[in-house]
Amino acid sequence: MDIFGNDSETDLLKWDLFKQYGQFNLFFEGAIARHKNLLIDMVSNYYGFAGDWEDVDEEVLPEHQQDRLLKIILHDAGAFSIVEKCRACFIEICKPEVSEILSINDIKPISITTFDYKFAEQLFKKSLELVKLRNVLIHSHYGDPLSLNLFPITKLHGTQDKKIATGFEQRDYKFDIDYFEKLNEGIDILQDFVNRLGSIIYNDKDEVIFTENDFEKLKLIKFNSYG
Repeated sequence: MDIFGNDSETDLLKWDLFKQYGQFNLFFEGAIARHKNLLIDMVSNYYGFAGDWEDVDEEVLPEHQQDRLLKIILHDAGAFSIVEKCRACFIEICKPEVSEILSINDIKPISITTFDYKFAEQLFKKSLELVKLRNVLIHSHYGDPLSLNLFPITKLHGTQDKKIATGFEQRDYKFDIDYFEKLNEGIDILQDFVNRLGSIIYNDKDEVIFTENDFEKLKLIKFNSYG
């Protein structure tokens, strides 16, 4: 190994770390897109948009042309805002008084079991934790960018300045390859759960979508631990 510590093994570890970091970004954006699609589906189906005024003929519009008004409203919403709006809308349409109003307006209310509702609450909680974690990862300072090329690294050492009630503090974070691998696995599971939650919108029966095993998987996902 030379004076900078560069050799094939450490270089591979460094690039694997960068790969996992990049994969996290792709997985995160995918998870937020799923929340956005779920939010659009809920608004379309329960607030009078389904049908709809965009269907000028029998042909199905390209996806990018569907739900244009909703996409305009959401176009500049950040990740936290999208997840929180999705959560709030879901809770709203599950309320008995809202179901009654929907029925009066000839809109079939959402059909969801108590178990699935509790699961959804925890799922949105995990999603909001993921957004907070993403802000830590993206907005932390990892030192001089040149040093990442000159010296072998197997973990990212980050710092972030935080405003707190008593003034200010600097927080330190460390993320290694194993951390990112587990994190990405968790996001992959989360995305599947959000997709399955969306299937409730089109479900005509009171069928349980999630299982106790799913609940255990969800509890094992840790988005609130930093390295």
